[in-house]
Amino acid sequence: MTAYAGVIINLSSKSLDRIFTYIIPNELEADVKPGSFVEVPFGKRNLVGVVVDVALTPPLLPENARLKPLIRNLYESSAWQYEMVNLALWMKQYYGCTLLEALKTSFPANFFDSPDKKPAKKRTLIALADNFSIDEARETLKRMPRQMLFLEDLYCSGKKVMEKRSSLPVTVLNALVKRGFIKVWMEAEKKQPLPERPGDSAKRHLLTAEQSAAVDRIMALAEKDGPSVALLHGVTGSGKTEVYLSVIEKILDLGKNAVVLIPEISLTPQYADRFRARFGDLVALLHSGFSKGQRVYEWNRLISGEARIALGARSAVFAPLANIGIIIVDEEHEGAYKQESQPRYHARHLAVKRGMANSSVVVLGSATPSMESYFRATEGRYHFISLPNRVRGSLPEVKIVDMRKSFNRSGESFFSPYLIKEARKNLEKGHQIILFINRRGYFNYLYCQDCGFILSCRNCEIALRFHKNPAVLRCHYCSLKEQVPEVCPKCRGFNISSKGGGTQRIEEEIAGLFPDYRILRIDSDSAGKKKYTENAYDLFNSGKADILVGTQMIAKGLDFPNVMLVGVVLADSSFSMPDFRAAERTYQLLAQVGGRAGRGQEGASFVVQTYNPEHPAIEAISSGAIGSFYKMELSARKELMYPPFTHMLRIVASSADVNNLEKSLNKFSAVFSVFDDDVLTGPAPCPLFKLNGLYRYQFYLRTKNVLRSVSELRKAFDFFSAESVTFFLDVDTFGFL
Repeated sequence: MTAYAGVIINLSSKSLDRIFTYIIPNELEADVKPGSFVEVPFGKRNLVGVVVDVALTPPLLPENARLKPLIRNLYESSAWQYEMVNLALWMKQYYGCTLLEALKTSFPANFFDSPDKKPAKKRTLIALADNFSIDEARETLKRMPRQMLFLEDLYCSGKKVMEKRSSLPVTVLNALVKRGFIKVWMEAEKKQPLPERPGDSAKRHLLTAEQSAAVDRIMALAEKDGPSVALLHGVTGSGKTEVYLSVIEKILDLGKNAVVLIPEISLTPQYADRFRARFGDLVALLHSGFSKGQRVYEWNRLISGEARIALGARSAVFAPLANIGIIIVDEEHEGAYKQESQPRYHARHLAVKRGMANSSVVVLGSATPSMESYFRATEGRYHFISLPNRVRGSLPEVKIVDMRKSFNRSGESFFSPYLIKEARKNLEKGHQIILFINRRGYFNYLYCQDCGFILSCRNCEIALRFHKNPAVLRCHYCSLKEQVPEVCPKCRGFNISSKGGGTQRIEEEIAGLFPDYRILRIDSDSAGKKKYTENAYDLFNSGKADILVGTQMIAKGLDFPNVMLVGVVLADSSFSMPDFRAAERTYQLLAQVGGRAGRGQEGASFVVQTYNPEHPAIEAISSGAIGSFYKMELSARKELMYPPFTHMLRIVASSADVNNLEKSLNKFSAVFSVFDDDVLTGPAPCPLFKLNGLYRYQFYLRTKNVLRSVSELRKAFDFFSAESVTFFLDVDTFGFL
């Protein structure tokens, strides 16, 4: 009986976002399954496609249409490939992306390589024959010193496998193979993503009673039939990572595999140290910061079973593993788990979907849970596990400094007298301190005192940020750089002044206050330098620097036992953001950065400078009353129909022609059907109205039925496909600019 394969072709055109049918030749029927990568004829070319379904019934075809057979199966199919196809089909429906976009996100990139692609470079490997005898070799090769010298080197080196040296003649190898002394084979070159890093992280810590109870509860969920989700709420320093390690150890003993997600690529070295120290080569590292060759190497280790733990940032949620026993999402509240390009998935959501597909336990860990996860835990949909105490040290004492009353009379300093006093006291005792400001650069912006003109980006129409070293104006959205003008571009006046401050200015001021101490700065500007962030963390951890200045890159996942003071220079910077999550994000960020203090000993301090000490998020930091803050926030969201009580969809329309854009928006409301239980707001100009040369308007849709709304929106977008207006959809949006 003839079988048919529905195939998505590797062509990016949205007009080809459909399934093409091919005949499966008899000799391939056993190999071709959903998830198989196949070579197919398409027009005059042979292309790569992904099989998304297999059927015994031929599709209805136009008259005179003729189906073509598949050419070949490219890879041996496995269970995880079938799972990825099902996940991609769901992503298309939920996130409104094309099926190919979802598949290319779900599968390793090398799977889509053209069949005609130049093969990877190979290397020659050599090993002693299984029945090798050194005495026999010495007897046989008495008159062949070159062959014997090579054999002696290989035998005495103790290496099981040696790579061929370029200086070794092929004739010597061939002669030794013929005599049965060695075996030779070829394999593709491998690239090791990260070298082993020395450290004492191999220490196994004795679990506290709270940690042991958490491990037992998670394992009880892992060993029962069916999937489950647990929210592990542990205060900063409560030892969540040690719980993860202990649980994974037990999961591996059950013959199952593990996936561990972390929020930032920059945190990979710290996590990699601890996980490799415990599990060695069973850990594969996955994230987009590696080269393609390095990613392929780690994927292949997971596919072959050589590695059984996938560790990485959000894309690691697609790790090519079957039989997954546990998926861990550490710092699950982090916005970094949301992908900002199509498909705009949230890794936490996909982790739960993969947990369901594998009947595994998903552990969401955080000291400051997302409102969505906290709500589901209080509703009983997630299991709630608590680690309320630190393993060592204690939570820092919180001091809120009201900057309306406490400031330097000169008005020039960003530091209150209290924070300066606490910093001096800790530095003199030999302690380290962290200073946090959620803004990079030197000044916020430059403006003309004569006419009020603000120097702005010509592409995005937002203020350019001033950076001092080197002196340059930079757009933080499109990366435009401009020289600092000597006169105002508008009125030609000379009175150009500055407002605000960022990490560079804070670094300069603190260096003036404490010139005898060593300072490091970590933000996205400094992180652009190769290995800068990793080296800076190592320097600070080893005590070779005293003061660390940084943005949110230093607010999570770091454990510096000698840090006894954390100071927040300005806690209010995110309150004014046009985002219903502003209070939640501020609380999470402050609690996380404050948690870097006092992890090694008692008596640490957390100083928060603010102009809004009465704000609920600031009061929650001061009192530690997280439950009250979450309940109040959830109550407000329920009244306004905000997540987690609905799903928030963002629709952005953009065009280089603002008049044409506004005309299209008038049509959109007539084309798109809004259901009675949905709330559509807009259109309104985006806060960043012009970005990368495009004018932008946005709508927001609050809905309880995502699949229905996405389906209707896709139909509406198709209506405008011939116009010079681009629409994009962001489901469960985290973006409001």
